[in-house]
Order: sequence, then C-alpha cells, then structure tokens
Amino acid sequence: MADSFKKKMTVTDQSVLKTWANPKGSTGETNLWEVIAVDEHGELITEKLRSFAELELGILIEYDIEPYDSPKHGRSWTVKKPRANTTQRVQALEQRVDELADRLSAVEEAIPGAKVEGF
Repeated sequence: MADSFKKKMTVTDQSVLKTWANPKGSTGETNLWEVIAVDEHGELITEKLRSFAELELGILIEYDIEPYDSPKHGRSWTVKKPRANTTQRVQALEQRVDELADRLSAVEEAIPGAKVEGF
C-alpha cells in the first residue's frame, strides 16, 4: 500500500475494541485492539491506532503502519508487529535492561542498605 510506513514508538496501553469468532474451519477468536503509544521522543501519538495483535508494552520498537479508512469511523492506522528482526528486538531489550539498571542504582543510592547482590 502506498501510504504504508515504518514508525518507532512505544506502546503504553492496549484495550480490546472488538472480538469475533474466526471463520468456519478455524478455532479461536480474533481481537481488534485500540493502541495507545508515544513516539521515540515520548510525545503522545494522537492518531487512532489499532492492531490485530497484542503488542509489547514499554519497549521502543519500529512497527509497520498501514492506513485503514472506515466509512463509519474514518481513518485509523493499523500497527503491525515488525517482521522477525532479532537484532532490533535484542537492541530494544538491551535498552530496557539499561534503563532498569539505572533505576535500580538510583534506588540503591537513595536507600541505605538497599544494595542488591549480583547487580
């Protein structure tokens, strides 16, 4: 699709908008999720975002984005999980580990005797 693009963002929340049974011959259900996210600078993304997959919360990831025009609800943007990009996922997890290590260090400095062994 010509309007498709990639965007780095952090999903901060998701909620199910709609659930329906999969077509005959399939088992289970499909969910349509409302997605709340911030861009790589921490700014709230105000466009309507949706996804057919439950996305990871709190990790900066580059997603595939496609427009969807509904006669009833107007334009929204479908957020798709990136194709298997192990390097990108590892980098995102490394970033999260670094952030958590910094937060742990701050707690240890603020509270006497709070040193966590092994870190």
